[in-house]
Amino acid sequence: MKGESITLALSGHIEDQDLAQLRALIEAASRQVVLDLREVTLAGRDAVRFLAQCEQKGLRLSECPAYLVGWIAAERDRN
Repeated sequence: MKGESITLALSGHIEDQDLAQLRALIEAASRQVVLDLREVTLAGRDAVRFLAQCEQKGLRLSECPAYLVGWIAAERDRN
């Protein structure tokens, strides 16, 4: 059905080496992607930049921890 989304639940650390695979999964999705960040405990600078770019492209960041919300907003404001 049109309009449905797919949720990718991330957990633990989002490391720089994970970004290429995550980008590929998002690009391969045939539906709108939602990133569930509820279980993310640590993210590097490149990961935060990536999440900010995802949000700017229309991906929804769900259950984003407070520390990431602030950091993503700061990154978005820098660009």
